[in-house]
Amino acid sequence: MRTQPEGDNPMTITTESTVAATAWHGDPTLKVEVVARLRQHRAEDSIVQGFYQERDPDLASRYRGCAIGCTLPFQPEGTQDGWHEEVERRYGIPSPLGHLIDRVFEWLPVEQAGDFAVAVIDAVPVAADLSMVTSHLMLDILADAEHGVLRFTTAGSAQRTAVETVADLYRRRLGGVDPTQDEWIAARRAYAAASAASAASYAAYAAYAAYAAAYA
Repeated sequence: MRTQPEGDNPMTITTESTVAATAWHGDPTLKVEVVARLRQHRAEDSIVQGFYQERDPDLASRYRGCAIGCTLPFQPEGTQDGWHEEVERRYGIPSPLGHLIDRVFEWLPVEQAGDFAVAVIDAVPVAADLSMVTSHLMLDILADAEHGVLRFTTAGSAQRTAVETVADLYRRRLGGVDPTQDEWIAARRAYAAASAASAASYAAYAAYAAYAAAYA
């Protein structure tokens, strides 16, 4: 079965899971199993971009797939609830984090993607709490002093306000007070309009980050 990963629409990523996220369900042998599967795929050059899984009887693994697809055993009928949700169910890696891994993998140069797929999963510690990883990442993208998009905006501009407002919502979440869905949606709508004013608007990052959180 050949199924496509998410395409260019960034709105498919959400930022938190509704399920408690304990990596590998605290089981070291589970991590060993999955990393070994990925390393086998890497050795036979069967980690590929563009689809989740595809049968290939000429391979020892019998299938090829993307970073997410190759964490899983071959799924001849696909997955019932979604590929990222299946990874969360089996391995305790939240589906929003799976979406982020997927997105980075698909955007990497081909020659780097396979190594990334193995390294990123191998880097997940056993029993780690992953529930807020994507919120930390979103906040860094928006407001990191060295690399965040905030530094590309002008003081007093609609774009600066957009980025600062959504970054503050993430700070609240990380501080233990989760903004309401209405707050996230309101921020997204406001800053989607701000981003439309410029083809290269950094308010678009804020609008996307707010959207992602609203539909987590």
